[in-house]
Amino acid sequence: MARKAGVMSFEPGSGAVTGSVATLEFEWVFRALWRRRLLAASIFGAVMLAAGLYTAFATPMYEATALLLVKLGREYVYQDDVGNAGSAVVPKTDESLINSEIQILRSAEVVKGVVEAIGVDTLYPSLAAAPPPGVPLESVAAARLLANLIVGTVKDADVIQVTLRTPDPQVTARAVNMLVDLFKEKHLEAFGEPQATAFLEAQSKEASDDLKAAETALVEFQAEHPQFSLEDRDAILLRERTELGTALMEVENEIVAARQRALTQSSTVVSNAQDQLLKLRLEERTLLNTHNEDSRQVENVRHEIALVEGFLKDQTTDSSGRNGQEISLLTARKQKIDERLAGVEDELKNLPELTQRYRELTRDAQTKEANYKRIADRFEKAQTSAEMDRQKIANISVIQPAYAPLVPASPQPMLNLAAAVIVGGGLAVGAALLTERLSQGA
Repeated sequence: MARKAGVMSFEPGSGAVTGSVATLEFEWVFRALWRRRLLAASIFGAVMLAAGLYTAFATPMYEATALLLVKLGREYVYQDDVGNAGSAVVPKTDESLINSEIQILRSAEVVKGVVEAIGVDTLYPSLAAAPPPGVPLESVAAARLLANLIVGTVKDADVIQVTLRTPDPQVTARAVNMLVDLFKEKHLEAFGEPQATAFLEAQSKEASDDLKAAETALVEFQAEHPQFSLEDRDAILLRERTELGTALMEVENEIVAARQRALTQSSTVVSNAQDQLLKLRLEERTLLNTHNEDSRQVENVRHEIALVEGFLKDQTTDSSGRNGQEISLLTARKQKIDERLAGVEDELKNLPELTQRYRELTRDAQTKEANYKRIADRFEKAQTSAEMDRQKIANISVIQPAYAPLVPASPQPMLNLAAAVIVGGGLAVGAALLTERLSQGA
């Protein structure tokens, strides 16, 4: 196959020395670049000129960064308001928490809030000077801010990095800090439960009223049945019945003894007095046979007869009064014991039903108390959380606020120069070699 002079062939079997291939190829490249030096210089110069013009006339963009620490706080703990008060659910991974916070931070409401707070004319003066027709200016500014906003996470840390670029260094730092403040407010609003506080307050009052009603019903039942205010009510009633039965037997025995005592005392005294009275009457009759009725002996005997008769009368009256009073007291005591014993028997008869009612009232009071404690505890936590929201206390901590940068983040002259040299050199060499190869092939 024919070859042109000055062109090396690298086809297999061409007979070229293997060790000299690289040297010959380098010589060819060098000669090609030398012959196409004007083309290569033009391309390289054009790239360098473009990079220089961009660096010289591009609007400087200043970059400000803030760092936020995301902690596992009260906002991420879900409390069950209707089930077990002690149950709580937290997210499985920190990644889900941070991703949620990033979405809140990049939300349209937060970004638009920054634009409205700072103003489009301050944030983007050029945009305010030439607003696009037919489109809301704030929406365009918010879209531009969102495009220049970079939100990411720091590796192996629960830290969110917020970076923003704008033409003004002071405005950039102010916008980032404003964005963080609005983000914290939106975070509290998203995780807050303002309606839950009012709901739990109403539920707490209702539960308190129910508890008072249940306790009142239990107290009234215990007042009506005092034995249910003590433990072992059945044993107490059985013991009381036994004691009442013993007391009743003792009173009955005392009544019988009192009656017997009255009969015994009355029989002995009266019998002696009657014997004495009989003797006196016989003596009176004997004296009347021998004496006048107005004699002293007869008058003395009659006086003694009157005394004995008066004694018998007083003794009968006195004995019946004392014994009758004692028997009356014992009878009244026996009646009270009978009445209480009958009441105990009725309570023992109704004990199963009363016990069931007492257990129902006790269980209802205990249930209402547990329910009230659960709701009151949840209401107290909701009040504390609401107060923390009002004071803007969140689980988001600013570990580094944004500061006004001293130098622009872009353009970077040295970086642009290095990139222009690499890109321009590559394009110049490639264009020169391609042109040389195409010219030789023709």
